[in-house]
Amino acid sequence: MAHGRVGYRVRRLRWPDEGKSVSEIIERYRSEGFLVVEGLLSPEEVNSARDEITAIIEGTLPDSEHIDVQVEPMVLSGEASTSSRELSVRKLMGYVPHSAVLTDLAEEHPRVREILRELLGADVKLL
Repeated sequence: MAHGRVGYRVRRLRWPDEGKSVSEIIERYRSEGFLVVEGLLSPEEVNSARDEITAIIEGTLPDSEHIDVQVEPMVLSGEASTSSRELSVRKLMGYVPHSAVLTDLAEEHPRVREILRELLGADVKLL
């Protein structure tokens, strides 16, 4: 299954991005529709989030049965397969009251908050 635009090269940003302001980074998001910001999270933060997501998908996180794990439709229908359950997941929903690790990264991480404030305003809340 192909992802992304054919022939489209993803431009990655480093945090901080060679002297670019957050406003300039947001402008790239608004013009391209997405951002890839390398260095936004530390390797430890990425590993912690990855471990938490794995626990949610495997159902080993307490209360994980209350988190909606949406699987790719082509995997559900049998038209496609993946080498692991994690790779079949499209998105996680409803994790906010059940995963302090992911909620803290999204709501409290200073660099993430800075970008979200610029995009959405000062009063950003996860639902």
